[in-house]
Amino acid sequence: MSQKAILPQKFGSKRDNKLGKLEFDIEELCGERYNRVKVQNITPREFHRVAAKSMKEMNIDMSSVSYEGLLSNSREVGDRKSEFLYINVLASKYRTLGKIKKAMEYYDQALSISREVGDRKSELKCLLNFVFLYRDLGQFEKAIEYCEKTIPICKEIGDRKNEGLYLGNMGLVYSDLSQLATAIEYYEQALSISRVIGHREIECFWLVKLGNAYRELSQIEKSIEYYVKALSICQEIGDWRYEGDCLGNMGLAYRDLSQLAKAIEYYEQAISICREFDYRRDEGIWLDKLGNAFRELGQIEKSIEYCEQAISISKEIGHRKDESLYLGNMGLAYRDLSQLAKAIEYYEQAISISREFDYRRDEGIWLDKLGNAFRELGQIEKSIEYNEQAISISKEIGHRKNESLYLGNMA
Repeated sequence: MSQKAILPQKFGSKRDNKLGKLEFDIEELCGERYNRVKVQNITPREFHRVAAKSMKEMNIDMSSVSYEGLLSNSREVGDRKSEFLYINVLASKYRTLGKIKKAMEYYDQALSISREVGDRKSELKCLLNFVFLYRDLGQFEKAIEYCEKTIPICKEIGDRKNEGLYLGNMGLVYSDLSQLATAIEYYEQALSISRVIGHREIECFWLVKLGNAYRELSQIEKSIEYYVKALSICQEIGDWRYEGDCLGNMGLAYRDLSQLAKAIEYYEQAISICREFDYRRDEGIWLDKLGNAFRELGQIEKSIEYCEQAISISKEIGHRKDESLYLGNMGLAYRDLSQLAKAIEYYEQAISISREFDYRRDEGIWLDKLGNAFRELGQIEKSIEYNEQAISISKEIGHRKNESLYLGNMA
């Protein structure tokens, strides 16, 4: 399997003349190192380990590139395709930084250009970016609205691959809303299309999402069945990123079965793969889950150690949404140590980030935890104040499950 890297590439190259296509093979990226290893009869896994190391050593993140300057130049010369490219790169960078409204401004410009030049596939990608953004903001009805715009376009141009992708993303939004039966319907449609067109990586992805949905429905054995199927495909096709995801989700399933030792084994396997291939964000995710598992075992100091590692990674890569989650979980750890003042500090940091970047659902979660902490301190009026804010947010974004939870905490 050819690993892909996202880098700026001039439109109209021989490699790909399609609007918005920003991929090229890792073989080109690694250059001389690849030429040395490819003749040594090494396994694909060994090659990708070398490739990941090469990318890290070469610092291929292009963080020093002035995309604003490139965008300005493309506009000056009237190069619409390059303008579209740099707008998308900037939007992606702002989204990663948690600057969702700024990202939305750029994606809106990209959508206008795709429609102006009549590129329907690029229009589809732009619409999907809006789905991601509105999910980040907790505006799920708006995310559904954009998903619904994509399906007719896919059918119009006969794009089965993207039709499956957008159906699956409808499932993700309904999962966000805890409407799991509806989510499963969409995942199954997406899974069916991925099998028809023979897209094994995407098949693996939707199997994992089906597993997640059944796990949330407490059908853990069924959940594990889907994870096992997905894991088998990942190992067959050599997709190690999804393999790590499958293993981590297996850990979540065994955690739900209260088999924490087994859960920890799977988290550690997922972390090992992430470190081997330098998947930093995923590494942070599973370190956080590992910390949670040790917290449930009562090993709070160990839990804090892993949470700190996850926070450090989120800061390093600039993923503010993850950072807010890990800070909140750190608060839970200190709450378990009965260090409520410290717990409140972490909850407030998590809330601050959520408000800064308009992560409404996350803000509600940590406001509720903050209210609970003040209740434990006997500061009931303050507790009610924060719980009411959490309830208000859950109603605003239409998250009935969280609304029910917060109302229960008020009782």
